[in-house]
Order: sequence, then C-alpha cells, then structure tokens
Amino acid sequence: RADTIPGGRDRPYRADAERLSDEELLGKLQTFAIDLDRPMLEALCRDALSAQEVAVRLMDLSATDPHRQESDWIWLSVLTLWQRWLPDQLCLETVDDQMQDGYAKSGQDPGAATDLWLQAWSGVLQLCDAAGITTIAGFDAQFPLTQSLFNWNQDLEMELGNAGLADPAKLQARLAVGEELAISFTDVDPLTAENWS
Repeated sequence: RADTIPGGRDRPYRADAERLSDEELLGKLQTFAIDLDRPMLEALCRDALSAQEVAVRLMDLSATDPHRQESDWIWLSVLTLWQRWLPDQLCLETVDDQMQDGYAKSGQDPGAATDLWLQAWSGVLQLCDAAGITTIAGFDAQFPLTQSLFNWNQDLEMELGNAGLADPAKLQARLAVGEELAISFTDVDPLTAENWS
C-alpha cells in the first residue's frame, strides 16, 4: 500500500481512486473511451486473477494511447471497482493488500496480523490452483507482489509461532499451513520445511 499516500507527485495513487464515487471512476474510464458498467466488469473479472489483467484488456480495446501518464487511472479504477463490487472474488491485489496490512499490524497485534495473513495464504493457494502453479519460484515470477512469496511464507511461519504463544489455534494453523506449503510447492527447501514442522 505504499502507493496510497498522496503527496507531491505527477501520477495518481490508489488513495486518489478510493476517494472517488463509482460514477466518478466510470467517468475516468470514459476519458479513455472505455464504457464500463457493473455487469461488464463482472464478466471481465470472472476469469481474471488481477485488476492489472483486466486493465490491460481494456487498454487493448481503448483507442487511447496506453502510454499516456494518466493511463494509471484505468488500473486504479478497475481495482477500486473490483474491490467494491466483487469483494468476495479473488484478486491478486487484494491478496497483496492483506499481506501488507498484516505487516502493518504485526508489531502491535500478532493475532490480527496472522488473521490477515491466513486470508492471504488462502488467496495464494487459490491463485496457484487457478494458474496451475506448483513452485514458489513460479508464483513469484507470475505474480509480482510487494513481498515475494519466498520471503513472506517465512514471515508467516514466524508470526504464527509468535501468535501461538497467546492463542493455541494459531499453532494449529501454523502446522496446517506448513503441510499445505509442502503439498502445494515442489521447490520448498529442506530448511524451510523444517522451520514449519
């Protein structure tokens, strides 16, 4: 969420889009000759895994130069509308938000941080299933997040262990995630697997 802090800059940030109404976001898209409504967005998102993927499709359909600096508004508008209108549908950017929000909470409230991270972990597994990914390296190559899955899964293991000191259910979750990691990814190194056990 580093891009959500407004300030002196030339490009729009997520906070700029989040302040706008649905109608204003649709109006932003119309400036790129993209006429979108809720049913159309739902159809576009149905088989997409990220707002970026949908934004690229819309840029391809738009007669506007996609290299215009303002073209960030296409992705920002799609992402904001997706998260408002389809909050239960998997979206790569939402998984990334859960990871980053978990980092923000990890110092003050490990329980809340791990709740967010367990949601993110579920999203990671869904993305892997949808994309046919069986390696951590493959996930990181296809889905560039703020944190790599390679690094984040180690932070998740540590935070679940810390939260488990106060909540035994987190230790059970830690064991379950460790098993899922070993089953889902063929490139888990022995030291990482040992840490999870």
